[in-house]
Amino acid sequence: MSYLDVNRRPTSKLKKFIQEYFDGACGPDFYQFLSETQESQEMWDIGWCLMDSGNSFESQFFGIMLLRIAIGSRNISQLEDGGLRIRDALLRVVAKYGRNTELNAGAVTDTLLKKTFQLLAYVIFQTIDWWDSPVRCVVSLLLQEIASNCEAQNLEWLSTSVPNKERRLMNVLLFLSIFMEEFTSANLLFRTRQRVKETILSDEPTVFQVFQQLLERQHNEDVVASVISCCSLWVSTLSSTTRSVDCVALMDLIYRSMSQSARLYLVGLDCIITLLEEGDMGLSSGRSIAHLLDYHVTQLAAFSGVFSDLLTVHAQAVQNGLTREDFTQHEMLNKTALLLLILTEKQMDQLVKRVVSPNGFDAPVHTLFRMLLLPLTTHGHYPCDECVSDLGVQIWFNLLDSPVTVQTNVEDTNTDRTFLGQIQIKFLDAAFRKAHYPSNLEAFFCDWTFEEREQWYKFRAELGDTFLLAYTQKQTELWFSQLPRRLVDWVNHNDAESLWPELESVLFVLVSISEQLSEEVSHKNPTSCQFLFDALDGVTGLMKHLTTVMWNPATRATNMKTLACQFVFCNAISIFIEHYVPVLCAVQSASLKNSTPLWLSHMFSFTVDWLAKSVNVNTYRDAKIMMSVSASKALQVFVHEFPQIVNYADKILSVLTSVICDTSLLSTTLETYTWQTVGMLVPYCPTGLLCQLVDCELDRLASHFKTHVSEPRCCNTGIVVTDVQRLLRSFLEFFHGLSKSLTKLKQCDADSIGNTAQARDYALHVLSSLTIGLSFTTDQLSSRLDSEFIRQFAQILQCALPICLVPQRSCEPPTPIFWERKTSFLSQSVQLFTNLFSQTPELYSSLLEASWIIVEALLMDIDCGYPSGVNFHSAQFKDGIQLLDVVLRRIDAVVVQSASLSLECPEAAILSDCGNSKSILDHPISPVLMALTAQSITDQIEAAAKFLRHVLSHKINQLEIPGCSCTQDLFCIFDHLIGCQSSPCWNLCFTVGLAGLCLPEWSTVECCIQLTQRLVLCLNQNEHKALLSTLFTGDLLFQLHACLLLILSKGALPRRLINKYADLYSALSTIEPDKQFSLLRSLLGLADDLTTWTNLLSSSSHHRSIHNSVLQSVSRATLAERDRFVRIVARTAVPLAVLRNSLNIFANACSCERG
Repeated sequence: MSYLDVNRRPTSKLKKFIQEYFDGACGPDFYQFLSETQESQEMWDIGWCLMDSGNSFESQFFGIMLLRIAIGSRNISQLEDGGLRIRDALLRVVAKYGRNTELNAGAVTDTLLKKTFQLLAYVIFQTIDWWDSPVRCVVSLLLQEIASNCEAQNLEWLSTSVPNKERRLMNVLLFLSIFMEEFTSANLLFRTRQRVKETILSDEPTVFQVFQQLLERQHNEDVVASVISCCSLWVSTLSSTTRSVDCVALMDLIYRSMSQSARLYLVGLDCIITLLEEGDMGLSSGRSIAHLLDYHVTQLAAFSGVFSDLLTVHAQAVQNGLTREDFTQHEMLNKTALLLLILTEKQMDQLVKRVVSPNGFDAPVHTLFRMLLLPLTTHGHYPCDECVSDLGVQIWFNLLDSPVTVQTNVEDTNTDRTFLGQIQIKFLDAAFRKAHYPSNLEAFFCDWTFEEREQWYKFRAELGDTFLLAYTQKQTELWFSQLPRRLVDWVNHNDAESLWPELESVLFVLVSISEQLSEEVSHKNPTSCQFLFDALDGVTGLMKHLTTVMWNPATRATNMKTLACQFVFCNAISIFIEHYVPVLCAVQSASLKNSTPLWLSHMFSFTVDWLAKSVNVNTYRDAKIMMSVSASKALQVFVHEFPQIVNYADKILSVLTSVICDTSLLSTTLETYTWQTVGMLVPYCPTGLLCQLVDCELDRLASHFKTHVSEPRCCNTGIVVTDVQRLLRSFLEFFHGLSKSLTKLKQCDADSIGNTAQARDYALHVLSSLTIGLSFTTDQLSSRLDSEFIRQFAQILQCALPICLVPQRSCEPPTPIFWERKTSFLSQSVQLFTNLFSQTPELYSSLLEASWIIVEALLMDIDCGYPSGVNFHSAQFKDGIQLLDVVLRRIDAVVVQSASLSLECPEAAILSDCGNSKSILDHPISPVLMALTAQSITDQIEAAAKFLRHVLSHKINQLEIPGCSCTQDLFCIFDHLIGCQSSPCWNLCFTVGLAGLCLPEWSTVECCIQLTQRLVLCLNQNEHKALLSTLFTGDLLFQLHACLLLILSKGALPRRLINKYADLYSALSTIEPDKQFSLLRSLLGLADDLTTWTNLLSSSSHHRSIHNSVLQSVSRATLAERDRFVRIVARTAVPLAVLRNSLNIFANACSCERG
């Protein structure tokens, strides 16, 4: 179908396509048109006619688009004329568009020119061998009337008078910018890119001369701004060349232009930022950079006054109530700070050297360092009033993190070193002020958005990290040493209430440096110990003053009446307690055994009292929750570090109960820490105190279970499930807290406070109640349980079962009640897990881990006290075997289902000659088949591998089972008891292990390597030699080694996986190494004659296909490299270091391109 009429004008059909394209309503006919014409001459004809027609903008734009598609679909340099006709035609169109300087055609012309320049750049790249100076040619064409004078070498037009000269200059700059952008982003062959770069470098002096003369002679602000932007593109892209890094004269003109107007200042900032980020302005060229750095420092220091004026204007704007968005010069302020930040990131080491080394360049570099301080002194609060303080923090961090700064000795009397120390102190003072909470806390918590508060908290955390880094340096010792004294002085101040932001900030700084200070105190550093105890005196004095004066209703000042202020203070003190009470208890551990220090009692009472008060407050919810979370963390510290707190257990539990029942405090984080604290208290207080709280939660959960069963299809089912999950989360955190306390008790002396047996007994009571409730639900529920619900309950079991079932040497003997409850729980668990595995089609890692703990407890319970192991006739042992059977069947079902899905893939056609579908799905299943879909069950493969490895590692001693040859390995016992003679469990291990070796998830690969390695070691034992001939078949060896070679040939393996693969090869080499040696040689194409392996490799399309894949994957490795690999990995007693090195060399050889 023709789309052009006899006059070579678009037909109605083509006009319709053009309209559809611009309306965004392209239909099937449009795409059919593109498909039919893309490879034909017709698209070229249509494109040229539309672009050169001078018709509507839409037609010309559509023509350019068609030509871009046509050029992109072929290499025009391979045409008969090498693309010269296309090049010349495009240059004519460029000349026509470029000379269209009518004012009313500006926007249209700019758009068409931009698209045409993009097309021209692509043509230049493809026809680069036909050009001498393409950039100079196009520039001359755009500026001169005589089109044939394309190769003009002079730049006389810069000083001559040309009609609409500014317009033409803007076109030139547009072309130069687009050309460099396209060169940077174009996907070019290496040779083409190098050839284009050589051509660009030949034109570079001319281009830079254009930039320089335009900056010197032009006064039009638009032109100057475009020159600076274009200049940044060229210099940053070509920064590695010698000519581009020495353009100081050009940079001098840019710096000079920045002082002419606010717009040029912004454009100049963008230019310098780009040069620093991408080209570094020649400062990383590898040669002496002192003179270049001095030059740029001098130029930037000249703008110190501008930056200071901006900050002054900004401060006045903030005082007048303007927000950050309303401040018109916000962009200038932000970009100036960004420029300083990038300069410090790139050149801070050199800048510090210039400061600390005596030279005649002090004034500019000192001015620059004072400029670095300015962003952190911005007036107002981040991020509502300004957004440069965060850049100031990063600048300060860069200064602190500089190795030169770290090495600087503050005791040196050198003036420049003293100046650096003074700057550090000024940074600390500025950061300390910025750490203050906004004075209007009501606005902070009520008017600021959640995102704004989160940004402020993040900014404050960055300040804290920088305070910590500053604390480690000598220049700041004096400033930090004065903090405790400042705290005491401010507390004793007559108007201490007005200083609450300063007081809170001191606590914040002390917490920020806690990591380093605690380390110093633990090493008995006397100065640090004294500093900590001085800080402790100040904090205890502050708590007393807060309680008796500042917050006393009769005496507190107006600005302290707001509860938000009180919550902020309590939050700061609670965080101080959380970080410092552990180290203080460690320092005073000897005295803590006999009595409770007064400071500890005060802190504990303060924490509990304010946690209780928060329950009765209905305002400032965010501030209240923040304080309550911190207080809960502090409470955990008291329980963990000072178990004598058991004397106050009833008070603590009363407060925690109030927090849990207070709906206004409903917060996931607070619930987490509250229930953890409840769990931590279990070993230290009578269980009767806990019963009311925990039993109430159990009753609520049971009620939700019944609701979920009785109304499975009601509209509130989703809400019920959510409530159940929230209640389950409470018990998960309860067991986490209990686990913390038991771990602490395990590390303590025998006479330490805490009843471990009581804790285990109560934990089993709670877990049994949960299990009964869930068992009732799974029995009665007609629909499936929610998968997230099952996962969450499995996590509870995974956390709780080690507490309840795994014997601990430090534990007291179990009570009869505990033993009875445990037996009942184990019996109930078998049915529960059977239901759970039938409810979910997936294998959750936490569920499998919990299942193994139950199986292990059922099969061999040390608490039972059997002298000769477990009686296999017992109901308990049979329950263990039954649960193991349920889990193995579930693993088998998941693996077989994945393999069945793989059979439906087209890639599985190569397996058609391996037998019927049933035999193909017999274990061990082909890893090539598993690899097709196993990636979708990566997590399940990993979980199954971990479970099977548990089973393989489990040994049962002194168990006699009639008719069973091996009475130690659980798999042998299992196969014997279920009456199976084909060893399905061993084969299932092979299936899971080999499937994991093919997956891209490294954690899964590692688990499966460990499983396969363990399996090989087990089979290589004397009692299993008979299984080798039936399990370790030739086909299995073929599959295993083929998978390993396919993985290794990909290269770039992490070091830890190379180590694991080396361990696996070491284990494999212990089984018939000669047999595997010949197999590997055949697989790698090294066999010299016909062997059994050669026949096997060619026996079916399945084997031939896999073999060809292996040969293709290792094709880059030479025969000698393959031979060396085989000789090392297939031999016994090879050191692991040698194996690792061989695997690494072979993987690199297979993956590297060879020149």
